[in-house]
Amino acid sequence: MTVERQYLGVYGIILKGDALLLIKKSRGPYKGRWDLPGGGLHHGEGLKVALVREIMEETGVIAKDADVYMNLSHLEEYNEEGKENSFHHIGIIYFVGEYDDTGFKSEKHEDVTQASWVSLEKLSEKNCSPFLWRIILNIIG
Repeated sequence: MTVERQYLGVYGIILKGDALLLIKKSRGPYKGRWDLPGGGLHHGEGLKVALVREIMEETGVIAKDADVYMNLSHLEEYNEEGKENSFHHIGIIYFVGEYDDTGFKSEKHEDVTQASWVSLEKLSEKNCSPFLWRIILNIIG
């Protein structure tokens, strides 16, 4: 029997030169892949408030100015611990135009093994989440 899950999250595109601020996932359908920092909302929490909180928790970076860039939806079928999963991922993607990275941290946090500034040339479809890869293709044309 397949376990079906639906998840809505907010995610931030943060550029520094030719590098993106990314996190590497430690579990779930995107385990071992690079992804945008971000995540789910707490009950009653606004979208931008959740975005700022999630980016801060995962990377130590403070997002100061963000605008909606795009919305994405992806269905990922995967096996975890012998269980078939169908993961419907819905994301509201923000472009973060202003940020403070003086508190940047790269250490593990919950489902994140590391945070890093990653050059676009080091990213591929194999090492990125589906959302991240679609955004990269959109950015580089």
